Amino acid sequence: MKLRSSQMTTIMLVAPARDHYPILTLQTGCTQRFLTLSYSLNATTVKFNTTLPTGLKPYFKQELEAYHKTLHQENYTLAWHHLERAHVIGQAYPLAHSYVHWKMLLFGIKIKSIEEITGQLPRLLVGGIKSFVGKIPIGNTGGSNIPPLQSLPLSEDIKTIFAHAGLENYGA
Repeated sequence: MKLRSSQMTTIMLVAPARDHYPILTLQTGCTQRFLTLSYSLNATTVKFNTTLPTGLKPYFKQELEAYHKTLHQENYTLAWHHLERAHVIGQAYPLAHSYVHWKMLLFGIKIKSIEEITGQLPRLLVGGIKSFVGKIPIGNTGGSNIPPLQSLPLSEDIKTIFAHAGLENYGA
């Protein structure tokens, strides 16, 4: 089924003992080229993150481009810094999050860091799933030197990026 930008599909599961109030509502749709999937359970709504918002894409791309440039210049410290920033920007979105962990794994292989390689493997396997359901440690930079579930404060410039992307309350 193809969804048009204004088309939404809703499926409700109603239990007779609940006075015909839905106990589970699934809603899918496509708005502004973003696939959305959300469900409501007992008046609690959970939104699944799927795609990096358009407002964040240029910042995410900029960090990845800076990573590649500094990596080719063999400035590994600065290259890693850009990967960490890309991780913070994209970690709430499964594809971006997993892609950064993939790049971090490749970086670990390039610099021959067993710690980074072994640290990235579980993050690569689980990170995208946690992003999909919205359970991420805000501000975590993604490297094996930081516990995977530890939140970190967002830097002021990253907060500004989220604000410019229309996500002023990100991490609040």
